[in-house]
Amino acid sequence: MDTKTLAQALRQHPRDLGVISAFWSVRPKFHLHVVDCTASTNTAVWDLLNQGAPAGTTVIARSQNAGRGQWGRQWQSPPGGLYLSLALQPEVPATLSSQLTLAGAWGVATSLSNLGVPVQVKWPNDLVVEGRKLGGILTETRVEKDQIATAVIGIGINCTNPVPATGISLQQLLRPEQGEMTLNSLETVAAVVLYGLLQGYLFWQGQGTEALLNAYQSRLANVGQEITLNGHKWQVQGVTPSGNLQITDLQSDPQHDPQVLVKTRELHPGEITLGYNA
Repeated sequence: MDTKTLAQALRQHPRDLGVISAFWSVRPKFHLHVVDCTASTNTAVWDLLNQGAPAGTTVIARSQNAGRGQWGRQWQSPPGGLYLSLALQPEVPATLSSQLTLAGAWGVATSLSNLGVPVQVKWPNDLVVEGRKLGGILTETRVEKDQIATAVIGIGINCTNPVPATGISLQQLLRPEQGEMTLNSLETVAAVVLYGLLQGYLFWQGQGTEALLNAYQSRLANVGQEITLNGHKWQVQGVTPSGNLQITDLQSDPQHDPQVLVKTRELHPGEITLGYNA
């Protein structure tokens, strides 16, 4: 990862970074910090913010030795992957914090898909291709007076690093004959991801929660997935404004018995694992 090459990648037309046309005129300023190794890029950004760094502060590490995923899980971060965190100052109600993750996941998935990589989102915070994990997002916030004053969105993307059987990397997906080699450097992938995160955030801020949920669910790999919860079969319907998973009871069938009401319920992140393909 080279800072000068990254700066050049960020100067490309947003169209070439997978951004939808509505945001082609947006040319953000990112305050870039590239390091060889850090414990966690999220932690590194928070440290910079505590020293007075502005929104747009970005830390990219060639590797992490204490990377974090959701619910405190360790994120393996060997060289060859992209490990990046971005600071935002959204000033939105704290109750909407989950939508920052949904927006970021949709924005990056959309940018990569526009560049030929068929990325979907796996609820709530993963990027997947054919059911295998390409990347993940971790959002952390600082709340003041019930408002999100600052947010740090961290993302890891498998590029040329080794991955487990349930994972997949860009290196495995890119096919030169299909023109996808625009993603053949970490610097370009970083530029795509930064613009993708910002794209999702701006879409959410401009279009609102309902539009974001519709957009997110259009890329949600889990819609229609059958799951078993406490021995009972349910089907994934989508995501609620609070970021929870909405499921319906498959054992209630109003088509055969109009008197039966379809049971629905919400699952909070961490209540169930939806799994990956291997």
